[in-house]
Amino acid sequence: MPYDPNANYREEKPLLKTLRVGVVISSFVIFFISCFSKCFCTATFCADSFQALLSGWLVVMSGAGVAWLANPLLLITWILLLRNNKFALLLSIFATLLSLSFLGIDEVPINEAGGIEKIIKIEIGYWLWLFSCLITFIGSISLKILKFKYE
Repeated sequence: MPYDPNANYREEKPLLKTLRVGVVISSFVIFFISCFSKCFCTATFCADSFQALLSGWLVVMSGAGVAWLANPLLLITWILLLRNNKFALLLSIFATLLSLSFLGIDEVPINEAGGIEKIIKIEIGYWLWLFSCLITFIGSISLKILKFKYE
């Protein structure tokens, strides 16, 4: 019998493919909306989410910057989800945990001179960003459960 490289390949159910794309689009739209909102406030200013996205990598070594790493993980998770990769769930867990870690931050660096200010309020931009990560995480779990159910 000749070797068939597609012998173990099964076409993914259309419902799963549709849900996979829906999870990524929903998460991306919420993430995009969050970029046009304030994410946190200190006594002297409120930070724009888009500005935090662009400059957050500069403070990765500080405690506040670690949460920023959820952004590249979220992007990679979206790509892996669209490709039906099994590591999407694992990365979505890490992205969600990193985004939640910002709630444990009391102070943020505010300038290059090392100035630090206390966070006094978490704004809607942060909550939308967190929700975007949660959509991806919950969607990844749901897709994994449905995949077991259908296969």
